[in-house]
Amino acid sequence: MKLYIIEDDYIEYLSKYDSLIALNKSKTRPYVGIVLKINNISYFAPLYSPKQKHSTYKNNPSFIKINNGKLGIIRFSTMIPVPEECIELLNIEEQEKKYRILLNEQIIFINHNKKKIQQKANNTYYGVTKGTNKFLMNISCDFKLLENIYRNFKK
Repeated sequence: MKLYIIEDDYIEYLSKYDSLIALNKSKTRPYVGIVLKINNISYFAPLYSPKQKHSTYKNNPSFIKINNGKLGIIRFSTMIPVPEECIELLNIEEQEKKYRILLNEQIIFINHNKKKIQQKANNTYYGVTKGTNKFLMNISCDFKLLENIYRNFKK
């Protein structure tokens, strides 16, 4: 797996339909994540930089702690469908040194835990779209709505 960023126009477009979607902060600290296939659609699952509170989070299907939260989390509850033409491989070498070190440590964890990450993403997606997990439904993006909307996006 690799790390990706998403075009600002696309994030702004989707965020009009779902308030849980975070916008890019700037070119120097973009919205970074991984891309997974779910239901034959590419889904972007965002990474969140480490915060002290991550280590205290109780495990649930909406996220995975990266190295017990020391390296941040991947949040599946706010993953979004994304057209291939709207994602771009993140050039880690262009990032500031401290951030580059974090990104490299995150990608090592991600690649060692691919199956677990994919499974948690699937569990979140199906728990929300099939209506079987009320907790996930309350804290997640509306994946089906976003799937319908993403198909209409024009660059």
